[in-house]
Amino acid sequence: MQNHGIRFVSTVMVSLLILGGCQSDITLSRAVRKGDTIVVSLGDANPNGEYSNVKSTLLREADISANVLDSGWVLSPVKVRHVFRVYGDPTAVNSKARGQAQWMAVIDLVNPVNNTKPNLTIGQAALVLESTKFNERQIVKTEILAGSGTPHPFISQNEPVEFGIDKMTLVKPAKQALVRVSGTLPQGVKLAGAEYQFDIPAVHTLNMLSERMEAVAPAKLPASQQVYFEFKRTERQAPVGTDVLVALTSTEGVDQASLSAFDFVMTSDQEAIANNPNYWQNKLIGATFYSTDGQEIAGLTGSVGTSE
Repeated sequence: MQNHGIRFVSTVMVSLLILGGCQSDITLSRAVRKGDTIVVSLGDANPNGEYSNVKSTLLREADISANVLDSGWVLSPVKVRHVFRVYGDPTAVNSKARGQAQWMAVIDLVNPVNNTKPNLTIGQAALVLESTKFNERQIVKTEILAGSGTPHPFISQNEPVEFGIDKMTLVKPAKQALVRVSGTLPQGVKLAGAEYQFDIPAVHTLNMLSERMEAVAPAKLPASQQVYFEFKRTERQAPVGTDVLVALTSTEGVDQASLSAFDFVMTSDQEAIANNPNYWQNKLIGATFYSTDGQEIAGLTGSVGTSE
């Protein structure tokens, strides 16, 4: 029964490839060996973007399952090692691309459980990516070559492998809590500005000899609408802590359907609070919102939740 199930799924995937349905961007490596690394684009990082297949503000490796369908019609699970965003240059020729982001995935053609190399049949193949955070599965054409490879280490040139750091681990999304605006805009009014105030207390280091602040830089999430973002951090002496002011502005303003353009996240190097929405909600002491004519909007509120 299991073999029949695999054959049925494989037949469906081959049919999709022939018809061109659900097919995503090609890989950055058109041909690979078992054990090699593939880097693929997952599309627009803005859930409301024109070409977005990702319906979430945040993706992580555990959210995606990956399988290779080889020319022998066998599905083999492979490892999603990294998921990260890349941003368009702020001076890009296409103004719509400036500052916008794409999700990328680094996938090793090894078994995700034991890192063994699957026995892939040489020839045309497809990488099948699925996630509850996708609108639909993504199918990426590739080719399996003869031989056996090893996952790319992503270390700097001339850096010893044994001492090198996988640079992709440094660009993955940090643990975070999502800050967003909710409520209903008055008829004919657009949101043009928002200010958030956080009161962050100090904590002690492990050796208790010095104090440090928990607050790390808030970060803006990608959006199709142009929203300017800045924050100011002020250290207090009594009581010791940090005042954080986050300001977001939009020249033209956004309507009700585009309020997510004002989303941002709070991050921290303190593991206990990094993605703890309750912590950040308790430290949010004020949020004010403004219309395009500079008037305060009373019907909106700011809240902190989980990035999904």
